[in-house]
Amino acid sequence: MDDIYNTMKINNLQKLNESGFNYDPQLICEKDNRYCQAIFSVPNPEQTNFTPEFYQLQNILSTEENGITYYINNQNFLSAGTFHFTFIQQITFNNYYVLSNEVINKYCDIMSKILYKYLPFKIYYNKLIAVTNGLVLCGDASININTLRDEYRTECKINNLPLIEPYYLNIIHSTLFRFTNKQNTKEFLDKYEYYLNNDVDYGYIVIDHFNFGKATWKVNMNEICMDYILKNNK
Repeated sequence: MDDIYNTMKINNLQKLNESGFNYDPQLICEKDNRYCQAIFSVPNPEQTNFTPEFYQLQNILSTEENGITYYINNQNFLSAGTFHFTFIQQITFNNYYVLSNEVINKYCDIMSKILYKYLPFKIYYNKLIAVTNGLVLCGDASININTLRDEYRTECKINNLPLIEPYYLNIIHSTLFRFTNKQNTKEFLDKYEYYLNNDVDYGYIVIDHFNFGKATWKVNMNEICMDYILKNNK
């Protein structure tokens, strides 16, 4: 995925140099009511093996006044987010609508029949990339995640089930920091230059299930709705 990530870095840096960081003040709240429909995973501490470099970066970000940092098992619902991995956005935030139980069951049945070939797997993080609204950790998985995604997309199409993705997701990323207020772009990029310009071993997480449900930008437990837990049932 290195070529994809290099292109992602170049494209986002160009946008940042032209327009600076976007920010979302609505994230500072006890409960965000903006939703998307997604398949995602929220690892608990026992499913993580992060390195000291990860925690060092996270601690530095926690001192930033113009944004929120994402944590494992987050309990600060007002001004922090929960670390997670999104497999796919079924329905984007802008297009969100409530799915019927019948439709949800069809989606989950498709995903469950595919997952037995893939779960569990690991995600290894080694890149920090600046995007238009913050920072994301990227890396590789012990499986071909895009093969799994494409299998799911194909089965949804065959079964006439809509997928309204914001973009064609072909990367592995987890949000680590998101802006809530205006930030001097150059100062911020300069401050995190080492992390942004070098591959660093941040450790890994273990994915042994996915959640199908409503997700928010912060993915905090007081906000999200996990309709179904999708596991390897073989």
